Amino acid sequence: MIQTATLAEFDADGRTPVFEDPYTVHLGLEAGDSIPPHTHPGQSILFAVQEGKLELTVDEATATLAGGACANFDGDADIAVEALEDTRALVVFADQ
Repeated sequence: MIQTATLAEFDADGRTPVFEDPYTVHLGLEAGDSIPPHTHPGQSILFAVQEGKLELTVDEATATLAGGACANFDGDADIAVEALEDTRALVVFADQ
């Protein structure tokens, strides 16, 4: 079975579930929006920026990701996000 989605159909802001397994979310942030530090225990996370630019902080490390960039990290870490521009991303949560 193939599951498909058209990312353009999702709202430009907010969090919208895309797939259940692995759990995948479309994340839309406006410039200046942020997600405070939080964790996703027991999960490995793939964060793929489609368009825009954001700052991703995982524990003490910070990376700036722009459209086309992705990051992979452990959900047990403290994770925070700040949108530097209007940004759309896909976030995939996989059980470890």
